[in-house]
Amino acid sequence: ALGAASAAMVRTLKDATNMAFEIENLARVSGTGIERFQELAHASKSVGIEQGKLSDILKDVNDKFGDYYATGAGPLADFFDNIAPKVGLAKDAFAGLSSDQALGLYVKSLQDANVSQSELTFYMEAIASDATALTPLFLNNAEALDELSQAGRDLGLVMDEDIVQKGAKMKRQFETFVGSMRTTFNTFAIDVISGLDGIFNISD
Repeated sequence: ALGAASAAMVRTLKDATNMAFEIENLARVSGTGIERFQELAHASKSVGIEQGKLSDILKDVNDKFGDYYATGAGPLADFFDNIAPKVGLAKDAFAGLSSDQALGLYVKSLQDANVSQSELTFYMEAIASDATALTPLFLNNAEALDELSQAGRDLGLVMDEDIVQKGAKMKRQFETFVGSMRTTFNTFAIDVISGLDGIFNISD
């Protein structure tokens, strides 16, 4: 019974550190904070977008804006040529925003410009594949997103950044330890085999 309990505890610890590591990594890739990403992930589930896909979408948002600011071209050129002037949006309005903030301003600008549903889909897909699915969350100044984000916190679904970072650090340290032990064992095994080679002619 004690052995089973210990095994269960180890599995729980492993699952927790794996989750923390994944959240930290996805938040980093998405260009958001750890706690903010968890809020967004909770909200995005309501529109069928899981956290891995959410991270990809937000990464694309950052990439597209970076591409436009670097070259003045790319998929967002049409937005800045046709939508931004209609709503009095300066080209540097997105500078310094996190990916989710940038997406929020992007959707607000499209809504303020009174684009059609087909145009909305066109512009959303231009910024990131499947980004259209997130549109309901960001409409009306991200009203639904704010409500769902707070609901996620109220339900205790958002872990503190410090806890996530500690969990991710534990996973990295454990993997380093296991890797070191594996290397040590392999080195020992090779040394043993090499020592026996002269006796058994293993290498022949």
